[in-house]
Amino acid sequence: MKIFGRSYIVRTSAQAAVLALLLFHRGSGSRAWPQNQTVGYAGALPNTASADDLTNEFQLGKPAQREDLLRRLGVNSTIAHAASAAVVGSAIKVDTLHGTGANVLFLPCESSGVPTAHLFLLLPTTRQGSRVSVDQPLDCWWHAATYQLLSISGDPQEMVLAQHVNYGHGSGYAQDDMWLFEVHGERLTPVLKTQEYKYEQIVGADETVEEMSTLQPFPDGSIEETRATTLHEMIGKVGGGTDQMVERVHLDKIERRRWRRRGPSENFVPGDFVAVIP
Repeated sequence: MKIFGRSYIVRTSAQAAVLALLLFHRGSGSRAWPQNQTVGYAGALPNTASADDLTNEFQLGKPAQREDLLRRLGVNSTIAHAASAAVVGSAIKVDTLHGTGANVLFLPCESSGVPTAHLFLLLPTTRQGSRVSVDQPLDCWWHAATYQLLSISGDPQEMVLAQHVNYGHGSGYAQDDMWLFEVHGERLTPVLKTQEYKYEQIVGADETVEEMSTLQPFPDGSIEETRATTLHEMIGKVGGGTDQMVERVHLDKIERRRWRRRGPSENFVPGDFVAVIP
């Protein structure tokens, strides 16, 4: 058995690498890319009806290109500029709403001014592009508003669940809501609104109540809401002074209720909360 020396192995590896590059170049029919080549778009980003294509364009486009595309889609110029300048392209989302023939465009909370996210309904145009039909602003005062697509059993179209939408805030108080939207014609119509999170200090007591809710679709077409209530109490240490306070956190209760609708395109109606814990 013959053992090759190290110099032969190195020379053979280099020849194989060069041969592989030549074969790739000939087979692909493309030019050799320089090392400083950047990935992106030249000129204006295309207006298309494809959610995947729009997502790729927002991810790879430069801020000025993103702003231009948003304006051509019909987004307000002030909102388009703020969103393009304040967030990275990957944070701008476009999703297909199955069963509706429309897409949803999401612009996350901007960093300047009043923090507001925007949820747009995108409809196809006769020129195989898209246009904004409606703008739904989402207040981000407490948390950054987000969204997800939700499929309800028995409903042919996907819905949009907006989360962390601020309802109100003040001294020792903040509340975020969840909004469930359904496409009605050229509109995003809310068919369910409920509290998602609430933080409230009890006046005259060293207590704070924190409530958190989640939604879960069920096979019968209903939606179950689960709400957990937690108490935060400030108590004094044994033998300590007034400045010797510690926080005690304990789960107070868990409740559930069902949301149901009487028919297609109807709003969801809540039932009563039923205690699970205690």
